[in-house]
Amino acid sequence: FFLKWHCWVSRVLSQFRTSTAMSPSPASFRAAIVVHMSLAAVLRVAGGMISEANTVNETEAPNCMKWMEDYTNDGFAILINRNCGRVAQARADLAAASKQRSVSVEQQQDWTSRVAQANASCEQAYTLFASGREKEAATLAVYAFGDVIMRGYLCCTRLLPPHCAVPVISESQYAVRTPAGILVLILAVLTLVMLLGAAVESCVKRRVAEVAGTGQDEEPLSEPPLSSSGLYTAPMPDSVLMMELQDQWIRHSCLRVLPGAHRMAASTASLFASLQSTFEFQTDSVRNQFDHLLSMWRSHVACVADRAVIQDEEVEEEYLLACALDELHGELMEGFCKWREKFRACKAAGMDIDSGVPKAGGAQWELIDVALVPPPGGPAEAARHSGQLLEVALYLLVWGESGNLRFMPEVVYFITEMALSAVGPGGSNFYGPRRTSDGSFQSGRFLAHIIRPIYTLVFDEWYQKVDVNAKGGDLKVLHEGFERFLLPDVANYDDWNEFFSEPEEVVNEILLSTGQTLFDVPAGERFAALRHTSWQVSLKGSMIKTHRECHSFWGVFAATHRIWLLHALLFSVGIVVVAGSATLRPRGTYWDGRALLGDAFVVRLAAVGLLVPIHALLATLARAETTSNHIMRQSCGWLGWRRGRCCCCDLLKSCCCFLRFLFWAALFVLPAFTFAAVRACDVNAPACIVVIVVHYLASAAGFFFLLFAPSYSRDRLFSLTAVPLSLRLLRYFFWSIILAIKFLFGLKIFASVWNAMVLLEIGTIGRETPSELEGLWRNSMWASRFYEWALLWFTAFFLFCADTALWFQVGCMVLGASIAMRQRGCMFWEYMFEDDIQKIPRRFSDVVFMYSPRLPHCHLSAFFPPIWDRILAHMRYEDKC
Repeated sequence: FFLKWHCWVSRVLSQFRTSTAMSPSPASFRAAIVVHMSLAAVLRVAGGMISEANTVNETEAPNCMKWMEDYTNDGFAILINRNCGRVAQARADLAAASKQRSVSVEQQQDWTSRVAQANASCEQAYTLFASGREKEAATLAVYAFGDVIMRGYLCCTRLLPPHCAVPVISESQYAVRTPAGILVLILAVLTLVMLLGAAVESCVKRRVAEVAGTGQDEEPLSEPPLSSSGLYTAPMPDSVLMMELQDQWIRHSCLRVLPGAHRMAASTASLFASLQSTFEFQTDSVRNQFDHLLSMWRSHVACVADRAVIQDEEVEEEYLLACALDELHGELMEGFCKWREKFRACKAAGMDIDSGVPKAGGAQWELIDVALVPPPGGPAEAARHSGQLLEVALYLLVWGESGNLRFMPEVVYFITEMALSAVGPGGSNFYGPRRTSDGSFQSGRFLAHIIRPIYTLVFDEWYQKVDVNAKGGDLKVLHEGFERFLLPDVANYDDWNEFFSEPEEVVNEILLSTGQTLFDVPAGERFAALRHTSWQVSLKGSMIKTHRECHSFWGVFAATHRIWLLHALLFSVGIVVVAGSATLRPRGTYWDGRALLGDAFVVRLAAVGLLVPIHALLATLARAETTSNHIMRQSCGWLGWRRGRCCCCDLLKSCCCFLRFLFWAALFVLPAFTFAAVRACDVNAPACIVVIVVHYLASAAGFFFLLFAPSYSRDRLFSLTAVPLSLRLLRYFFWSIILAIKFLFGLKIFASVWNAMVLLEIGTIGRETPSELEGLWRNSMWASRFYEWALLWFTAFFLFCADTALWFQVGCMVLGASIAMRQRGCMFWEYMFEDDIQKIPRRFSDVVFMYSPRLPHCHLSAFFPPIWDRILAHMRYEDKC
């Protein structure tokens, strides 16, 4: 196989070289040549090793009898029958070859003498076995086939597959380690390197992502931001804009016909005009959002009025605008209110509850009249509706200016809340002195100082520049390596959105250019401080991400590892049940003379507990690959180190993190040590029973925590949906039945695979002793059987996992049919034997046309005949009947 591969690759590379006009050769071609030549050198060395092993003098051939083990009497009987059976097969093959004259005279004479001598030895072996000298008989049978027939180059001294092996002849022939055996070791080493390399590569990538690409921070403040007692005065609303908006309501909106529309129009127009001058929104954006508000307001007015009509209630049109505003605020601002309640619950955020109308930067506008609010009315109710109108208007204006930041609703909520709690005066107090205009177009200062710096962070995280495409438009050029997908430590909209949904993170991580956090500033002055925020440092992807999107199987395994563990547990138990005990073992010491996974059934079943440390290691590596730097700092108390103000609490948290790691490591590694003790002890000894019980308890605890109790509280992102206990028990019962049926059918598949392996004489690693493995791993026959064994069981495990969906669908079908029968009164007889077609007219009339008039002398609807004729006409047209 390797020689064919070598020739094929050589031919392909030569053709590629001749068809490539590039000079020098491409890097990929040069790399392919290096790899190919390296493997070719390995093949030449391996070929030399094999040639050296095959040209050894026959005088150095070993005696197969020295490879005999001390078996039981039944084992010696198996060896006699197996070796003498091979001698009889050799005699039959020689007779067939002589009859066909396919061998030379010298070969025929040589093999005739060999067969005669071996046949005599086998007859003597049967005689010795009958007289009770089992070991001598087995030794003579092994000598007959191994030394006489095969000249010592193949010895059949093993009870387990492979029954025959090429022995290690001498130190001079140590090169008999064939490439097949070496590849087993290479496969194990590569697996270990893959697991450890993933963790090392993850650490290196994390460090590179943390150090590089931090962006360019803002320059330090030349002066601190001015408070409301500064030199600036509150801006006055734009009277022209206010009159334009009010005219838009009175002249072009259907809301103008409602009572109190003029006063509500004046309040709304003055509010939008005042917010525009206070926060310096773009005028066109203010006009658009005002129309947006009128459109939504009109829809909710219609909903409130229609609901009253349906309920046979009188529509109170004088309060219709206020009631619609209340519902509009509840629907549009539902997410914002939940976000604000979450932040207000965080004491470190310092967000006080406003009982009246929010400050909104000192915006001066006409509040809603008391006469427009529904009973009980009063100034408090009017102030509540005014606050609702202010929140809706300011949210819409911020949302209208946000652009691509609209993909992050929590960011819009954050900016809106900062603006609502801002203390006036606005304008230059928020953004600093206005620059002298040179006559060119200038964006609104809210867009320039609040929105654009955040979007600059988003842009710099993904793109390196804006180029010109073929049509003359903008072309955003991604960073190198981002063409297929973003790297694991690069943030996206979801990451920033998640960051702004956690109050503790926002309070501690948003830093100003002065070094202090934004929430160190009083609540009323935070909006003015937003333009001094170091967004590049505060919201860097590697610092805020809670999950690394790894485009590898590690990410898939980290999300589904419990499913794989459950299938591996059932699969391993099924194999142990089918295979049974490792009988006919050679007698030896407690370590070298016993099977690798034990001899007795109870010990081999205990070997299933080794899945706990193996799976825990894989799950830990998967977590290390998918867990972000921020979560690691947060869980281990390293956030203070990042901000340069580590405290005793952070140090204590780091110690607790280390102790927690030791606890979980000890819990998951314990089954490996207890299994070693189980394998070493005597199963029949009373002390061994205690060791076995301890091992089973340790394994059960490991499986329980891996399957049902995640070791990290952050794995549960939100509270589970509350379900009744009966429904939860029904779910567990359903899955228990599904897995039980799957396991029982799997036993049949496992038995078939096991019987096939026995018939094909494929070796099983778990039934080998350490001393046997030490000698057999160099053997090409054992190595080929190892690959066959791994391929068969891997295929069986794949099929075992794949049919879970089948059994789930079958279970859902049975469960759904049972529920349907239960809902229909368990009328099995009617379901199986009634004429459903005959009852279509009556059932159609009762269900669809229940309120229609009936035909005389029957219970059918008067509309059924024409409708049914129309249905049949369409079915005939489509060739369905």
